[in-house]
Amino acid sequence: MALPANIVDLDPVDFCGKQVMSFKEALWTQAFEDPQLSELLTIIPGVKAKQQVVILGFLGLLGKKASTTQCAPDASDQEIPSVQKFYEPADIEDRFTECWKNLLDKFTVWGLGNGLKKADLTGTDFANFLEERVLESLRQAVYRIVWFGDTAADNVGDGGHLTAGIDPLYFTAIDGFWKQFFAIATANPTQRVIIAQNNGGLVAPATPTTETAASGGTLAAATYYIRVAAINANGVSAAGTEVSQVTTGSTSTITVTYAPVTGATGYRVYIGTSPGAQTVYFADTASPLVITTLSGALAGTPQTSGTASTYAGQAFTPTDTTNQVVTGYLQSMITNMDERMAGMSPKFFVTRSIAEQYRAERRAFANIDLAYMRTEEGWDMLEFAGYPVIVLNFEDRMIKEYFNDGVSYYLPHRIYFTPITNLHLATGEEGELSTLKAWFRDFDMQYYIDILFSVDALVIEDYKLMVGY
Repeated sequence: MALPANIVDLDPVDFCGKQVMSFKEALWTQAFEDPQLSELLTIIPGVKAKQQVVILGFLGLLGKKASTTQCAPDASDQEIPSVQKFYEPADIEDRFTECWKNLLDKFTVWGLGNGLKKADLTGTDFANFLEERVLESLRQAVYRIVWFGDTAADNVGDGGHLTAGIDPLYFTAIDGFWKQFFAIATANPTQRVIIAQNNGGLVAPATPTTETAASGGTLAAATYYIRVAAINANGVSAAGTEVSQVTTGSTSTITVTYAPVTGATGYRVYIGTSPGAQTVYFADTASPLVITTLSGALAGTPQTSGTASTYAGQAFTPTDTTNQVVTGYLQSMITNMDERMAGMSPKFFVTRSIAEQYRAERRAFANIDLAYMRTEEGWDMLEFAGYPVIVLNFEDRMIKEYFNDGVSYYLPHRIYFTPITNLHLATGEEGELSTLKAWFRDFDMQYYIDILFSVDALVIEDYKLMVGY
């Protein structure tokens, strides 16, 4: 019987003159140095099953002008609203095995034997190395799941954004922070700042306006739902905000008017008769477009993210630096945030791509060479308008590795503006996120390493958030 699969692939390692006499002589590749998530968000331990979170809001108007015709004031009709959410931690597991015979002829120390139970790797340098490497990967797994988890994740080509060949099961345990951020910003567009560079500089058109005429066409009486996207030589932008138009009779027309988009060579006007379900579009070169019939429309659905992007197109340009685009994005998020956030110590969380562009803009515009400040928690940090700007290095790394369609990255430039107390990581025990179980089993003479933890991510209050992507 062939030897079982092992953790370390030693097939490329051959006997070559003088062997590595001890495992300690092997050189280890440097691991990523990401600080603990506990310094980035709020960890809620002791959550072992679905657990309710009740959020109580603010009392409405209070204090009416006193009545002069009755002794007692009327009872107020104002209420304190409540919202419920749930921690729903998912179990995450994995197992690694190592057979001592895989090491024979690779490291002499094992071939020569190391006692009566040389099959038992417990306590050896090699076992310590395996455990350290698994722990490093465990930390990365927690970052990946908590930030990028998506229960509907799928590969490019199958309707998703995951790099081809990546197993979606590594992402589908929970809906992580990014999935929730995206949903909140989609439902509340005022909480989003559009980062044009994500779509190769081609942004979605602003919300169009529509009007109808009762004659001149063949559109039936119905409610039509319309979205507009921009196009250029590289592809199509994300579609803009949906609008609706009611028609009457059977000879109606709809006129769609929209503002031009910089860099666009044309537009797609998507239309359908159900909200969020456009199935055809008209190609157009300039606003306005008069739709007289659906006959001749091309089949196609709006993009949630643009296809106009390329790796080069997603890079910030000297013109972006001159225009101080990231400075503008950050300021826009402060300007448009809910006023209540100001007293909650919100922080910017940004990809390194955003941080580097912000530094370039400060050097070019104000001749200020901003240096990263290493806080005591270990995070790289800048500052903007008095607010900390924390750099999430792991996001750039994971987006490039896991969200790459071979032409561009899926939204590589991201900004989140929220208090740390608004981001909860729920787990059975905090120690689960950084511990493993390792043991030797005599039955099959193999060394085992198991990981098992439960985790969930939850944005507590939607209004305490601004998102840029």
